[in-house]
Amino acid sequence: MLVYIAIGIVSFVLLAAGLLVWMAKRQIDRKTEQDVLEFLAQQPDCSSVVAIENGQVVIDYQSNVKRPLASVLKIVIAAEFAEQAAQGTIQPDEMISLADLNRFYIPNSDGNAHSSWLGHLGQETTDGAESSGFVPLIEVTRGMIQFSSNANTEFLMEKLGLDNINRRITALGLSEHDPIYPVSSAMLMYAHLIKNDCLSSRQAEQAMKNFSDEQYVAIANQLFDMIRQLPDTISDLNRINLPLSAQAVWSDRLPRSTAKEYAQLLQSIQNGERLSPIALPIFYDIMERKPNPESPIERIGFKGGSTLDILNEALYYRDKAGNEGQLVIFIHERKRMELFWLKNKLDLFLRAYLTNPEFRNSAVTALGKSTRENTAVEPQAI
Repeated sequence: MLVYIAIGIVSFVLLAAGLLVWMAKRQIDRKTEQDVLEFLAQQPDCSSVVAIENGQVVIDYQSNVKRPLASVLKIVIAAEFAEQAAQGTIQPDEMISLADLNRFYIPNSDGNAHSSWLGHLGQETTDGAESSGFVPLIEVTRGMIQFSSNANTEFLMEKLGLDNINRRITALGLSEHDPIYPVSSAMLMYAHLIKNDCLSSRQAEQAMKNFSDEQYVAIANQLFDMIRQLPDTISDLNRINLPLSAQAVWSDRLPRSTAKEYAQLLQSIQNGERLSPIALPIFYDIMERKPNPESPIERIGFKGGSTLDILNEALYYRDKAGNEGQLVIFIHERKRMELFWLKNKLDLFLRAYLTNPEFRNSAVTALGKSTRENTAVEPQAI
């Protein structure tokens, strides 16, 4: 009798859980671009938006708040690649060994970005790290931008030089931009502190919070060097799972900049500034995708970035009428209450903003020139 009661209770719990999942999915399915706009308008503490149309700023919403960039920082690495290629320091057609590249691949850390890139190249494997063969260096860079491969990013940090990348930040005029460090390698910091420093889980997480910027970056660089030189580093450390609370610390400590800086950067590059004339078409080749022929958009380049509590997008475009613009959205929602549905619906917002003048006017009206003070720097949570 007790067995039947237990089975009934388990069945009820599973049925209830399934119903909750179904209801949550149905609620998300009903969300639209208007819901994204309402979120942005109602959440100035965790959202920044800048939109420029034909050189005129039409949305300036919390634009000076420094927020973590996630993969949007890869735009700077693409710019450094373009300049080094223009100068002949690197050769875009140099063939790169995938075995050499895969030294930097951390399994289950990138939402299948690296595996998707390999699949695109016809090099798909079961875990994304066993591929052989060679690919052109510029294809590695496209994989960093268009598929957001973190392994490709860290390979390019080695190839281009971190010091050169950080000097490019200054050369691009990004005065509010934090230095770039190996952010993928930093994912292993938690495991490194547990395994090598014999800290408990709680102590390792607290240490990551308490490190100064200099200490944190130094350990990230140390892990980067270990990965480069010791082949078993990733497999040894990746056995220790990174809990959500430690992921949040890692996410909080990513390099930061402002939506205004990135919008102005993309505007200047689109105007033929900040990059040399030879580097500019190389940068475009890396950044841009082909729009749908039926779309009013003629040309578009973009880079997104996301973590468990970050959702960012930075893009530039030109439509078939000759209008040019830039749109940057930075969201850092530490409570993670809304980010799941936002990740599923942000594309709707972007598409509507770019192709629907009525919705674009609604966004400009709702966000406009930010009625709230937008000069304060968001406090660090660490």
